[in-house]
Amino acid sequence: MGPDDMRRITIFGATGSIGQSAIDLIRRAPDKYQVVALTGGRNIAQLAKDARDLRAEIAITAFPEYLGDLQAALAGSGVEVAAGEAALIKAALKLLAPKG
Repeated sequence: MGPDDMRRITIFGATGSIGQSAIDLIRRAPDKYQVVALTGGRNIAQLAKDARDLRAEIAITAFPEYLGDLQAALAGSGVEVAAGEAALIKAALKLLAPKG
């Protein structure tokens, strides 16, 4: 399966129980999914780990006060980092953008 055949996916609430269940499914078939964005709240360590593991394009915390922690956790990973309501909207729109 090539990159053009992969399903682009964003997980809102990735650090919660439903989000973690979705991530578990992606880990079982990583060649089928391209993770566009992962979003979470205060569990920065989990959000950063999952973003690295799944090679997400962007990781977003809903809380701007945690942006520095997320930046530090993902430094050097190549994962874009953002925070707040506008960033969450950007994540939703990123899925609608053309591939490439």
